[in-house]
Amino acid sequence: MIGLTGFSSVLSVRLICFVNKSCMIIDLGKKDDFFINGYVSSDVTQVVFHNLLMEHLDKSFFAAVGEYVKEVHIRHSKTLKSISGFVSSNIYHLQIRQTSLHKIEFEENNALSQLLISYSKLKVLSPTINRLRASERIVITHAYLQAIDFASQIFFYGSTTSIGLWPAISGFRDLNVPTGKSVLRTANAARMGFEPRSCPVRSLAAISSTTDPLPS
Repeated sequence: MIGLTGFSSVLSVRLICFVNKSCMIIDLGKKDDFFINGYVSSDVTQVVFHNLLMEHLDKSFFAAVGEYVKEVHIRHSKTLKSISGFVSSNIYHLQIRQTSLHKIEFEENNALSQLLISYSKLKVLSPTINRLRASERIVITHAYLQAIDFASQIFFYGSTTSIGLWPAISGFRDLNVPTGKSVLRTANAARMGFEPRSCPVRSLAAISSTTDPLPS
């Protein structure tokens, strides 16, 4: 394990790298802190941002990650509210967990195949997600989505696309799914009032149980 600390922010940004080709960047607070990415070795394939202190991320953030990184994880970052301009050609896995994210928009992208968002404040799934032309797995859990129209507004590429939803509130009422796509639903979500009026039953693959608790 190797550690590095920089002092361009009020709180020092820290870099910790591990032997499993992953690094963690802690307390990154502004664009001046992007210099820390330059210390990430070219053999590192995964970068985890912990307690990210920026409200908005744009293409400059993902460009600074570097051309060798394949996975980006953002977690325990309550300051983060929006993301736009995701244009990376090398990141295929993006995971965002425990943030205040309420808006995410994408540019044309032929690399990102897995998008996982959990414990966010998303209320609307932007149609710009259609620009993820390599998408294979989209999982959104513990959000505030109320309606999604996969048939006429949200499109996915490839017949193997898996869409996972767990709207952990009672307000979710409308889900429209095209033939050939699968939507995963949990028993807990059903108890919370998951009532997809426009979704044919044959398109739902129900999961009988889960150990991931609902947010309070």
